Amino acid sequence: MDMINEGALLEIDRLAVEFDTRRGVVYGLRGATLSIGRGETLAIVGESGSGKSVTAQAVMGLIDVPGRISGGDIRWKGETLLGPHGSRAARDIRGKEIALVFQDPMTSLNPLMKIGVQIGEVLRRHLGMSESEAHSRVLELLEAVGIPAPPRRAAQYPHELSGGMRQRVMIAMAIACEPQLLIADEPTTALDVTIQAQVLELLAGLQQTLKLSVLLITHDLGVVAGLCHRIAVMYAGRIVETGLADDVFNRPAHPYTQGLIRSTPRLDDHTDRLVSIEGAPPNMLAPPTGCAFRVRCPLAEARCEQEPPLVQSRTGATVACWRPDEAAWGIPAATPQARVKGNGYYDQMVAEYQPASVPAEAAAAASRPPVTPLLSVRDLGVDYEVSSPGFWGKARKISALKGISFDLYPGETLGLVGESGSGKTTTGRAVLRRLEASEGRIYFKGQDITNVHGDELRQLRRKMQLVFQDPYASLNPRMKILDIVAEPLIAHGVVRNSDEAREQITELLRLVGLSRDATDRFPYAFSGGQRQRVGIARALALKPEFIVADEPVSALDVSVRAQVVNLLQDLQKELGISYLFIAHDLSVVRHISHRVAILYSGRMVEIADRDSLYEHPRHPYTEALLSAVPVPHPETQRARKRLVYRGDIPDVSHWPAGCHFHGRCPLADERCSLQAPPLQGKADHLVACWHR
Repeated sequence: MDMINEGALLEIDRLAVEFDTRRGVVYGLRGATLSIGRGETLAIVGESGSGKSVTAQAVMGLIDVPGRISGGDIRWKGETLLGPHGSRAARDIRGKEIALVFQDPMTSLNPLMKIGVQIGEVLRRHLGMSESEAHSRVLELLEAVGIPAPPRRAAQYPHELSGGMRQRVMIAMAIACEPQLLIADEPTTALDVTIQAQVLELLAGLQQTLKLSVLLITHDLGVVAGLCHRIAVMYAGRIVETGLADDVFNRPAHPYTQGLIRSTPRLDDHTDRLVSIEGAPPNMLAPPTGCAFRVRCPLAEARCEQEPPLVQSRTGATVACWRPDEAAWGIPAATPQARVKGNGYYDQMVAEYQPASVPAEAAAAASRPPVTPLLSVRDLGVDYEVSSPGFWGKARKISALKGISFDLYPGETLGLVGESGSGKTTTGRAVLRRLEASEGRIYFKGQDITNVHGDELRQLRRKMQLVFQDPYASLNPRMKILDIVAEPLIAHGVVRNSDEAREQITELLRLVGLSRDATDRFPYAFSGGQRQRVGIARALALKPEFIVADEPVSALDVSVRAQVVNLLQDLQKELGISYLFIAHDLSVVRHISHRVAILYSGRMVEIADRDSLYEHPRHPYTEALLSAVPVPHPETQRARKRLVYRGDIPDVSHWPAGCHFHGRCPLADERCSLQAPPLQGKADHLVACWHR
């Protein structure tokens, strides 16, 4: 059955793309077929490596050596864009009739060219405008995408704009020639949730105004639910399901689609545990025959070793599966990590992690925390010294954090949430003593650690560890996993070399769900989720009582994210570890945290137990954050009231006086602009707002 609609604007027909590498041929696309009509928004969703971005690159003619289009066709209004004839026609079509917005605007904009010059270049190339005509049109475009003070912004360089503004510039450049199709490749992935809401609102408005067709590439099903008419689900280089958004969300026909939807965290889901798709996508150097999802599918049977036909489900969706329209496949409740058998190292870890004075159930019952906190932070402030411009410029202090106070109890997870630049990572580094506090005190197990140094600080670091955001960047690519995990053990004198710790490390890797043979492999041989598990194993090696998890799942696919979140919860229940969980994804924070603290511009604006904060937010900024989080369900998302507050978080070098949020807050009055409100209220729910 053909998935191409008659009269479609863009048709991708059995497209195959291959990449030559030193390890062999990587099959990026393996017969992908889809189409998009006029005025339609179609989303392509799937895990990393499924072929989503390769599809966009192929349409825009960006597949270059060592890649090649090895089969199929791409047609625009019925005419091919491939081959010698198609290539000549495509040069005028791409950029003018078909435009592309990339994921990271900073890598797409020329850092040496002013914003106005870069947008004007598109107008002069495709529309033949003069310099003055292009300049006038640039100002109109910047205003159309909601950038304030267009003349000033047009004269600035990309680094002088915020992430949200840079993405708006990319959209302005894309719509400069009034294209008929806009391809948006993960346009909101690198943005904070409030800025994401603004960009999505902008895209929806532009589509209606300009009658655009939009091909949206994303892994965020919440974004899809609120914006798209149809959805195409991609796995291992092929489209496995295509249908109307409401039908795909309400009655997914392919097991992979069902797995993606179920593993997506939701604000309106009160369960603690996430459902995950076990396993990982296949290696595209040697993709499996037949249905590529069969090795992860609970419905797999013998005939799945053959390529499934494209059939139409009862809802009208097109699905590649031998068993479409089956009842929702049962996913058993995930269980904690199995106890590891071996030389007793794991049992020793459990015994050492659980002090006799701390109840074992405290890890799972934050409503009854011990009286004595594990970590106490009081009025913490962190200043940076920066040089002023010019040769004779004097260094000046910038306040990154001010007045931060909170407690963290044994076996508890405190979620720390806020936009980029709010001070989340600075807080985590300060409590680990990787940054010096300029004011305030930090107490660990009742001991003031604010100014400890030397051997005392070295011993303290064994009890406090860090899991980084980017697992690949934090693992030495030249070291085997055995040596990476053994590194802290050797540094602290626990063992003399990695071979001496092999059995301990093998059990640590088993604890985080990795096999014994992982020890002798390099980081490149693992998926993103597996590399993050290695990072967690390294953090556990010294048996810490407290871990700062700094955006540990933000770089992971939704299904892998669920696996890692569940793993962290299992480890906490088994070992009683306390987490400071830093994140910008409030859906994930809801599932893993016992209490949540909200930061804005270096100050804490609200802290409460999880359910109280999510169900009864008191600070206007918290309300804006929660309303901006998309829910992966079309009807629910369309019915939600969204509070889209304009503007960006203030620059750290120019914090405003008074409440830092007053410039974006609908409740702000003169008092808010003059005096910073204190954090006050009931002991279990504190808020810094004069109006709440």
